[in-house]
Amino acid sequence: MGLADPVDGASVGFESRPDAAAFARTYPGATGARVTEVWRELLEKAEELGVTPPQAGAAG
Repeated sequence: MGLADPVDGASVGFESRPDAAAFARTYPGATGARVTEVWRELLEKAEELGVTPPQAGAAG
């Protein structure tokens, strides 16, 4: 079995300074809208619970 064919794509995890353009490349169209919606829901829930969510790009 050989290597997979190369593909186009992006990952915000590999961006040194992720921004809106990197997000749009990683999560285009409806996918980006859904990811944004889910993150907002999670942040609202964290706030309700008094939990401080990790900051984007923060090392664990």
